[in-house]
Amino acid sequence: AASAQSRHSMSSEIPSPSEVESDKKGKLVAYGAGRFFIAQGEGKLKLKAPDSLLCLVKQDGFKSTLVVYNGSKTILSIWATSKLNPDAEMERNALNWVYNFGGKLLLCHFKFDEEKKPLTFLREMRKANWEWENQKPFTELKEEDQVGVALESDDEMDFESEDEEDEAEMYELGKRYAADVKDSARKQKEKNSHLEVGERNSFVVRGNCIGVFRNSRRSEGVTFAGTIGVQDMGGDLFSPNKGFLIDRESKMVLTDPGDTRKALLMDLEAEKVVEEWQGPKNFNIKDLIPSQKYQSMVSGSTMVAGVNKNTVFRLDPRLNSRNKLADHKVYKSNYQFGCLTANEEGHLAVGSETGEIRFYNDPSKNAKVALPGMGGRIKGIDTTADGKWVVATCDSHLLLYRNLHKDLKTTGFEKRFLKAQKPKPMILKLRAEDIQAHGMKDINFTIARFNLSDGDEEMIHTSTGNYLIIWHFGTIKRKGNKARYTYTIRSLNQDVVADKFQYNSKKIVVSMEHDVVVQEMDLAKKKIRKHKPKYFY
Repeated sequence: AASAQSRHSMSSEIPSPSEVESDKKGKLVAYGAGRFFIAQGEGKLKLKAPDSLLCLVKQDGFKSTLVVYNGSKTILSIWATSKLNPDAEMERNALNWVYNFGGKLLLCHFKFDEEKKPLTFLREMRKANWEWENQKPFTELKEEDQVGVALESDDEMDFESEDEEDEAEMYELGKRYAADVKDSARKQKEKNSHLEVGERNSFVVRGNCIGVFRNSRRSEGVTFAGTIGVQDMGGDLFSPNKGFLIDRESKMVLTDPGDTRKALLMDLEAEKVVEEWQGPKNFNIKDLIPSQKYQSMVSGSTMVAGVNKNTVFRLDPRLNSRNKLADHKVYKSNYQFGCLTANEEGHLAVGSETGEIRFYNDPSKNAKVALPGMGGRIKGIDTTADGKWVVATCDSHLLLYRNLHKDLKTTGFEKRFLKAQKPKPMILKLRAEDIQAHGMKDINFTIARFNLSDGDEEMIHTSTGNYLIIWHFGTIKRKGNKARYTYTIRSLNQDVVADKFQYNSKKIVVSMEHDVVVQEMDLAKKKIRKHKPKYFY
């Protein structure tokens, strides 16, 4: 503190809050003095400004800027969006973020003079991002939801208080095996676009064809078995944007982006579409899933669940009419529902384009729980089989919810939470220094999922660009926020389209744009150590 005082006594040029507001023509919501560093290569933080001021300024149009002053001179002024991927490094009392400067990815590191300032900035940046994404004041949120979005106390997600250096079983990336894909397939103009993994086979959608790969418990990878052409009931080719298995993996439900009013049932043994399912006239389907987790392993079960912009519903193919709409709820408001998932009991978690998440135990009734958006749409959502945990995917981060009441048995699917007891998310994201070190210029996560198992889920997997990322969920369940950065990154030679675990296996099938690989996970005991920065002063 003494050195900071003497440093600033030599420079009286740092602007006051009112001078910042006048200079940037906005409202100052957070500021702090300190030293500003930048790193471009791995290892060394270069001091850019010894007497600097970091400011977050609200502008018109629900935008905010992050500004660094060196004395009275502005040396950095950028939009404060989620693309900065800010994180608080409390060990060094610093705020880190990444910035793409003319194609060069820079790690920005601001070391504050005042203690706990990084958390203040992080909370205000979360609020600013929420306003940017929702185009309305943060104060319009309900009071109990404001706390959830700003995450006023990250300590609420710390489940254990013992020494962080205890030993835990964690999974590491092991061997990787390439599938036997024909060179002619790699040279095609079309790219792989969707992946579905069953117990016996894996299926990769590529244009108007589905590639079939045999899974093997004994061999290392998957074996290419052939392709199925995709035609509708009229014989016209189409390119599915989604497909999932039902009825002991003998059938696949497909959706056609060119006709969102229907779903098509393909008999995989006959290799053709045999049924069309739809709702009432002009009823659109935004997303569709099996009505229960692991439904693909059950014979004869064909019920599916879905959403459109203002409806949560189930389709029942057994209904003797063109209209297969079963239990459902239509909302007068446009909630912009976009995706959903189901647990083993058929309870539904629904994500929206506005970022909100809702939990249902019956799609014909109101949601048991409505959670606020954190800024950014929900592009995918998954739940553990027992419904006790839910992970939602946004572009730059994942939201992990422990969906349990205080008894640690009852979930939010079964019973409403009191206002003050709504689950708050743990934000899973990559450290800014890892983003810079790996050269990840645009974080855009694919849909994150739990691994599939008869036992407890132990991993959360996703990808961005050509990087496969595995979070150690077993450790996170036990230690909470302390373990939110326990992840492993593996670089691949192409961008990843989708990745899914084989059932009861430590193998992940990974579909890239032109190839399919199988990534093994190896179980190892290792200590959870305190973070050691990649960059030093």
